[in-house]
Amino acid sequence: MIISVVLGASIVPFVGKMVDTYTPQVMLPLAFFIRGVSLLAFMFIKDPAGGYAYTVSILMVVGTACENVTIDTYLFRNTETQIRGIVLGTAVAFGFIGQLLFTLVGGFLFDDVGRYSPFELVGFLDFCFMIFLLTLVFFGKLRNDIKDRELKKKLEN
Repeated sequence: MIISVVLGASIVPFVGKMVDTYTPQVMLPLAFFIRGVSLLAFMFIKDPAGGYAYTVSILMVVGTACENVTIDTYLFRNTETQIRGIVLGTAVAFGFIGQLLFTLVGGFLFDDVGRYSPFELVGFLDFCFMIFLLTLVFFGKLRNDIKDRELKKKLEN
């Protein structure tokens, strides 16, 4: 746990800088890919007390933090100032509902399918969402909010 906290505290600020620099078309799919890989790596754990298991767990914690920074940054950057509170509140409420549902489904998967099944499910869902995001990029539906902000700033001047 200590290693993942120290590593996360070291890496996540750089992820924030990358999110400020690169477009959502790059960073959103990348964030879901990284966490998806770390979660699907659970399938290959042979010894839960081994070094590989600890490495995968650390990558999962750091990958989740990177994904959260990416999503939250784009959410806040693209939400009108007057409604940011309600948007954040709604996002957190849905997060709690997701945690409740995942606890129920994950508990069933752990007990009846396998001890790594909950992680595999979330990794699979991350890859599905990454494919959805790439589809949005392909069809031009995911905006480049960095370019939009620069254009808005030019128009204001």
